[in-house]
Amino acid sequence: LGALPSLIRPECRYGNSRFDFYVEMPAEADDASANRYRENAVAQKIIDCIHRGYDRRITLSELADAVSYSPGECCRVFKRVTGETIFSYLRSYRLTRGMELLRDTDLSVSRIAYDIGFCTASYFTETFKARLGVTPLQYRKESQQAMETK
Repeated sequence: LGALPSLIRPECRYGNSRFDFYVEMPAEADDASANRYRENAVAQKIIDCIHRGYDRRITLSELADAVSYSPGECCRVFKRVTGETIFSYLRSYRLTRGMELLRDTDLSVSRIAYDIGFCTASYFTETFKARLGVTPLQYRKESQQAMETK
């Protein structure tokens, strides 16, 4: 299972990778470029908020407040920049963290589910299986077997 692709899409509409957002806008930037820089900065701030708070309940209002946008505009900008919705990204990030914990710890599936922000272990298992095609326990077992064969 080590060959499974990351659940977080690596590409970004603007820049070279999901996290390759422009930090500074060049003085000679035209209006379209200036808008892309602003939108990239907003998307990066949302991603930062998700990475800091993925383990708890995150609301759209909280994210919108963090970037001083309306909830609707916050969603539109994030989707335009990243190509996915905020909550799809959040779910993917949580699942990626869950994969790491399953692979690197002996924590129970229930504990991992709660630690990464899922309300129930059953929802975590359902989401994990839908996205990866295996249950969390199957993933752990296959990951351990792959590590033993190395």
